[in-house]
Amino acid sequence: MSSVKGVVCHWTATPDTTRPADNYPSKSIVTFGRSGLPGPLCNLGLGRDGTVFLVAAGLAYHAGSGYYQGIGANGNANTIGIEAEEGGDGDWTPAMLDAYPRLCAALARFYKLPTGRVIGHNEWAPSRKIDIRSWPGGMAGFRTRVQSIINGSAAPATPKPSTSYAELYGGDHMETLPAGGAEGGIWRCESIPVPSILREHDLVIAPAHDRAVVIHRINTWKNQAKPMSGPNNKNPGGSGSVLNDFVVWETAGKSVILPQGTAKIDIWYRSDRPFRISIAPRP
Repeated sequence: MSSVKGVVCHWTATPDTTRPADNYPSKSIVTFGRSGLPGPLCNLGLGRDGTVFLVAAGLAYHAGSGYYQGIGANGNANTIGIEAEEGGDGDWTPAMLDAYPRLCAALARFYKLPTGRVIGHNEWAPSRKIDIRSWPGGMAGFRTRVQSIINGSAAPATPKPSTSYAELYGGDHMETLPAGGAEGGIWRCESIPVPSILREHDLVIAPAHDRAVVIHRINTWKNQAKPMSGPNNKNPGGSGSVLNDFVVWETAGKSVILPQGTAKIDIWYRSDRPFRISIAPRP
């Protein structure tokens, strides 16, 4: 590496389903390279929980051919490359949303770079690269955030992130749902958060009494802020139903897989007694 003239932001494009319990599953590839492209492939890595990994202190083969005003055409030699563990679908973890611009702000401050030289790989090579265009607000919003951090005027982008990736994934969630609903298509709806959007979960319905629980529908949502999926009637609507019209008995119970990306569920049911549910990350 000669002189640092900019920072190039990348994503690894590793799906969230790849080794979901691993904070930075791409570490080996970005360190040692892959077939046809020797490593290192970045200078810094950003894990799913916001941890920064030092990959290479010198030249890294991350930018490839391209050009950017003020940086020139030799991005490998003149820029710091950061590879964030994100699949390219926009599912940035809260910790990453907070840490990525803070990392770039620290680099820009240290190397005395203008914020305009913190760029996405898609800006370096727009004809062949798309990262990191899924960032909320695009790179313009990213740079605005970086500048506000440098100016000292930025509040945390999200609530304080979990201190470990295990905490980010969350543990088992147990809840007792109240009795409700009635014959004739009158259903009670309860909204329940899912511990993490980063992996599949097992939803277990266990009445723990000798009366049946009638499940009309379980809807999944990708956003916890979404309202309930419909009025308290027999046409709840909603998005992504995982169970419809099922009777759960104490002797059997019922287990349902909640897909990765589920932030909350709405359960439409009828039961004359409270009953328990649990939501646990799948192994």
